[in-house]
Amino acid sequence: MLPSSGWLRRTAAFARREKHCSQQLINVPGLNFVSDEYIQGADPTRIGRWRTFFKKGGVKLEPDNGVEEFALNFAEEYLRTISRTVTRVDNRNHGYDVEADSIASGLMRVEVKGKGNENPVELTENESATAAKYGDDYFLYVVCPIPENPCLYGIQNPIQIGKREKLSVFPEDWKSWKII
Repeated sequence: MLPSSGWLRRTAAFARREKHCSQQLINVPGLNFVSDEYIQGADPTRIGRWRTFFKKGGVKLEPDNGVEEFALNFAEEYLRTISRTVTRVDNRNHGYDVEADSIASGLMRVEVKGKGNENPVELTENESATAAKYGDDYFLYVVCPIPENPCLYGIQNPIQIGKREKLSVFPEDWKSWKII
């Protein structure tokens, strides 16, 4: 039904529903819409043109952090079943994402990683240092595979089982070795 003014306005209820729906949309890495799978049988030149077309249309090569957000929510839901309190601290640079006051073991510091597939999980330098500092009170939770049938894997004190395969050499170090 049109209002007497002859133009439509969104109701507050509709705006709330619209906002709620947009918050439920999750971009998931691994669902790559600029993938060769969507253009099977095409030559590389044609695939390149399709990729350019999609990019110009606003399709991102990598979605915005949807997997991590899903993983955090998934892990928090579980932590609420075993903890008195669960507090998200992921934007405070503590070296972990969640603090949970576990009923059984006290304060847990939990780093959550979400994966679309079964690839290695890497901790940042800050996360690794924090894991070493807190030892058995530090947990790595991996949620995988997202979005199909996600499972939660929990590793207490991941420093004990992780492998350090990366070596970083910083400019202030390598610049002193100039050859030419």
